[in-house]
Amino acid sequence: MPLTHATNKKLRKMMKRLLEKPLFKIGRNAKYCYQQFMELIIPAALRNRSIENQSETDGKVSADDLFHHLQKLVIGRIQWLLQYQIALVKRLVKSSGFTLDATIAIDKTEEPYWGSSDNLFVTGGKRENSTNYAFRQLTAVIAVHNQAFIIYAKPLTKEDKDDALLVENCILSLRKEGIEVKRVLLDREFYNSDLVFASNVHDVEYIIPVVQNSKFQRLVAELREEKKKLPRIIENYDINDELTNLVIYEDENSKGETEIFGFITNIEADIIAEDVYAIVESYRNRWCIENAHKFQDSFIIPTNSTDGKVRFFFFIVGVLLHNFWVLLNLIGNIFGIGEISLSILKDILSAAYEFAAIPHYKHPQRKLWVKLLLG
Repeated sequence: MPLTHATNKKLRKMMKRLLEKPLFKIGRNAKYCYQQFMELIIPAALRNRSIENQSETDGKVSADDLFHHLQKLVIGRIQWLLQYQIALVKRLVKSSGFTLDATIAIDKTEEPYWGSSDNLFVTGGKRENSTNYAFRQLTAVIAVHNQAFIIYAKPLTKEDKDDALLVENCILSLRKEGIEVKRVLLDREFYNSDLVFASNVHDVEYIIPVVQNSKFQRLVAELREEKKKLPRIIENYDINDELTNLVIYEDENSKGETEIFGFITNIEADIIAEDVYAIVESYRNRWCIENAHKFQDSFIIPTNSTDGKVRFFFFIVGVLLHNFWVLLNLIGNIFGIGEISLSILKDILSAAYEFAAIPHYKHPQRKLWVKLLLG
């Protein structure tokens, strides 16, 4: 089934959008225009080069001038880029007969940092790569037909200490944009009574792995002593005076060994009891957020900048390019033209932004993608 001309036009418009809407003002007598700056940033993301390296290679735009203007960035305006893209994705997905799922996965991503911690955007956390500090973002991912879109991103600061509030704001923001969130999948980091309370207030289902503390271990020991079979559903499990349902089940760990796991949820017990492992499978969809950020790293722009707004902007550029790749693969599956690899996408986008010659492929499927994206 061929793609319509209108769809092709929308896809090409999405590719060009990054160059069209300035995120900051540039004076009339400035040496460069906003589009020229983006023509430095996009190829840097496509080639995983630092802005300085790309500037030296291209020779058209000064990296120093770019970073001077990036000081004008505003977080809300950067987030607008993602909101605009998701709005267009919604229209394209709807026209293809699909809807955005009501289940989202929420997590924190981080870029390890070894400099001074006296920075609003540098937060402490678990130790990784010989440092406890990082630039962090809260992100949300939604799956459509086995394709994962990053639909929300917020840079975290030292002031963002309330995980329940962060999740609540994410849900409300997505609902404002027309994405009706019904279920959230979270990792153990978000296990707390405030989140249980907030989810109930906003009528959102949650699934969170249980913290296997002494209370949980005693409960498991009692079940074993009474020789009760798993899975088990424990209603009104208390977490700091907030009640939830606890599900205890057996499954294989990463080593192939049988292990006891558990999660808390406000899904009604009788619904869980119909098929406990269906809920377990639902939680496994949380891994889509891990996979999304793994592929998003293909568009990372290395930088030593300590400006949190600049780092977040580079992060969002990678998110936008990742989402565009996901959208193409969704459309490719729908219309039976196969998937497009990251390497081929980068070649075609480089040509689309006139950073490289149009690639010539002998493979008919690759030729079709070039025709689709370049017209």
